[in-house]
Amino acid sequence: MSAQDSRDMRLQIYDSQNTPIPVGGLRTKTLEFFASPLDATHTESPNGWRELLGGAGIKAVEIIADGVFVGSAADALIRAHFFAQSLARLDIVWPGFGTLEGRFLIKALSYQGRLPDEARFEINLSSGGEIQFTPL
Repeated sequence: MSAQDSRDMRLQIYDSQNTPIPVGGLRTKTLEFFASPLDATHTESPNGWRELLGGAGIKAVEIIADGVFVGSAADALIRAHFFAQSLARLDIVWPGFGTLEGRFLIKALSYQGRLPDEARFEINLSSGGEIQFTPL
């Protein structure tokens, strides 16, 4: 089995006309899935062992990425969603893995200027509703 290449992971934000806009050239990215189980332990649980209720609980997706904005449209949309603390519709496409689609809250947004004419950003996203996953 060969190693997966993360170089081609893409992040897109949708504008008010449902047009996808690429969110810059991503350099590093982290995609995390979480599940908080529902504890169903009670006084009659066998030998006092914890029991978890399957299929219940809370699921979430977190994305942390940084890169360079390649256009001002994505930057403007991201800033608008951040300051309004509104949910943004985003797609995350990871070739060889799959596509995630859904609404995300921008939890953190930072900008850095490292090289002449290079505006870098870091973004931290947290899912805010059901996420659709389509394996590739």
